Amino acid sequence: MNHEHALQDLKIVYKIFKKLKLPLILMYGTALGAYRDHKFLPDEQDIDIATFDEKNKVAIWNELEKKGFVKRRGHKDLEGKIDFRYLPVNRQVMFDLFLLGDNGDHYASWANDSTICATLPKKFSEFEEIKFYGMKFLIPAPTDDFLKETYGDWKNNKLRNHGR
Repeated sequence: MNHEHALQDLKIVYKIFKKLKLPLILMYGTALGAYRDHKFLPDEQDIDIATFDEKNKVAIWNELEKKGFVKRRGHKDLEGKIDFRYLPVNRQVMFDLFLLGDNGDHYASWANDSTICATLPKKFSEFEEIKFYGMKFLIPAPTDDFLKETYGDWKNNKLRNHGR
């Protein structure tokens, strides 16, 4: 992933979520890089973001598409509603946008009728604010625990068992 392009595109997405007054949560490798290294991870392939605000999904899509993002692959949430991977036109930076819905003891975003593509245990449903490249995002908290559960030895920047 080209980090310069990733940052430019993240700023666009950030402005869209601010305009719509929606929470923007950093997830997975993006959260790990922001929290541990204060930058994108060197081997990062995409930008993982999430939100809970299902009712504004169409507005999010419309704003992303106005800025040149195209839908690349769909995921279904618990109610069969679709969330998407987005790719800015003429770039190689993929965004995974997870629309999280309630699934008992965790929140989930579904790839199809039976496969979960993203989860967030409810014990991490409190969020802390993190500054990343001068922008303020949310990140699951307690963050140390979230990253440990997701990556194991997340403090060791030589290891990265993505999606463990």
